[in-house]
Amino acid sequence: MTFSKRKEHLLTRMANASRPPFDEGRRLMHHALARLTTGIRLQEALEDIKAITTNPKDNMFFLHVCIDAYFRFVDLHFSDELRELVTNRMTSESYPLEDGTENHKLMYAVAGYLTAQAWPDAPAAGTLRSTCRDYVERFLARITRFGQGEFDSSTYAVLYLNTLVTLHDFSNDTSMVHTAKQALDWFLCNAAFEYVNGQFVGAHSRDYLATSGRERQGGSCIVYWLYFGGPIPRFDLEEPHYSVICALSSYAPPEFLQNALAVRTFPYVHRESHDLTCIDGEVHDEHKSRETHLISHKPVPHRGFGYISKAGIRKYTYVDHGFALGCLYDGKEGDIVWSGQMRRWSLDLLYGDGATLFFTHPFPDSPGDPLTCRRRWHGSSPHEQVLQYGSTLVAVYSIPRNYRYPVGPRGPIASDTHVLIDGHIPVDRLDDLLEHPSGWVFCRIGTVLVAIRTVRPYEWQTLDSEHARMPRIVSHGTTNGVIIEVSTALEMEMENNESALQHFVDQITTQSSLRTSDMDTRYPSMQYTSPRGIALEIAYDGERRVNDVPVNYNEWPLLENPWMYSGLGSASLFLKSTEETVHFDEVQ
Repeated sequence: MTFSKRKEHLLTRMANASRPPFDEGRRLMHHALARLTTGIRLQEALEDIKAITTNPKDNMFFLHVCIDAYFRFVDLHFSDELRELVTNRMTSESYPLEDGTENHKLMYAVAGYLTAQAWPDAPAAGTLRSTCRDYVERFLARITRFGQGEFDSSTYAVLYLNTLVTLHDFSNDTSMVHTAKQALDWFLCNAAFEYVNGQFVGAHSRDYLATSGRERQGGSCIVYWLYFGGPIPRFDLEEPHYSVICALSSYAPPEFLQNALAVRTFPYVHRESHDLTCIDGEVHDEHKSRETHLISHKPVPHRGFGYISKAGIRKYTYVDHGFALGCLYDGKEGDIVWSGQMRRWSLDLLYGDGATLFFTHPFPDSPGDPLTCRRRWHGSSPHEQVLQYGSTLVAVYSIPRNYRYPVGPRGPIASDTHVLIDGHIPVDRLDDLLEHPSGWVFCRIGTVLVAIRTVRPYEWQTLDSEHARMPRIVSHGTTNGVIIEVSTALEMEMENNESALQHFVDQITTQSSLRTSDMDTRYPSMQYTSPRGIALEIAYDGERRVNDVPVNYNEWPLLENPWMYSGLGSASLFLKSTEETVHFDEVQ
């Protein structure tokens, strides 16, 4: 299906969708846009725009899509009454940029900028346009050099794209149009090679659907399908409405990105940096009083931005036939700012509807029901640290007793609410599951072979909850560790999957080694050597080594995979296939 066909498919589906039974403040206007475009249920669309403009909810979502609807359809479909209603609403609203999440502030800034453009004689329109333009330019300058704070969210990434296409389509300033296009290109470069077989793989910020496969992912996967193709997603779940504006836009990704699915060869490594800023730049607004870290003066002066971590984020994703294994580095224990919706590491299994496998120390997003985070699998703990090389990953845990973790947007949280680690193992989608006397657990899905090991003994447990009925591996203790080793029947050079699994079991149990140190202290360490000879060493709050070489996260690029490279702070992206360099210098 071509890009234009995917646009048509999305708009038709959304125009014919039933009226949303909930969350109308965020959904109705997007449904209306699809109907105004297709001519399907046109009068209902106009009535919905009138209703939601009269009584808007969740203003940061409403204001952006309202100004988009105004520019696209005011001369085609708006009555004088509706035109006046929208004018009064948009010119009487405030557009706060001081506090809130990154997606909220960008939506406010673009809506305010275009409102001032549409009604230049409104009170304070000149100041509003200047203030909002300044925010947009500073935000885009930072992310194209140092990455996002709210990076790679399966839920919120689409909101950056649909907001920027509105700016791209309707700004009357050609330099701002160009800035928006460059930012859109950057966002899609950042995502293209972690969107695999309809799943957005690897580690994420703000992920509400950590246990779901391809059949149920956030709205970002819909927009990636729109731009990149792949399996047709489910439109009856989650949030497809946010992609409507992208389907209406004149913006199209560069040709090399539209071909991203076709050019990739397996396996490959994809690396990113996020949550950083320039050395004298602002840090995230909720954390001005919390010192973020000076990272390095080379190759460019930078520091932590402080949205997720005071030390910034370094991402690593390994993609192979049938799976992707990804993780992130987020500093030491006290550096974590917001872990309650973060997915620090994940093994994504890409067969059928897909599945995910991961472990975590349950750590709540906010005070409340202590079982909620276990039931819903939300978030990652500040007391977990990971190291990965290729298809091998180790994680180490240190859960302090009688301690309230002090950093985060929702107040101190008791660290020892749960003194255990939970393993999400998608047993309902596995073809084989084998528990070995050595303590290893082996499983297979299609040709993908997975070995799992906890340092301390494990047991199977099931919670009585609609979100958590699947059996899970649970291992108790204030300190612990996990090893994940992944292979494929193809790598084993075997056509029979069952034989490949048995060969894999023999390799892991006879050719790997694990040593632990200080497991009964606050700072445990692990040393694991895989059958391939890959040696990973990780000390809690200490050094991390691969094959006895320290991992230097200060040298991490902004973006790198076999098809592109962007140096941290460079404001440029090198495309390896064409030897072309895209410069972001005009994003000032």
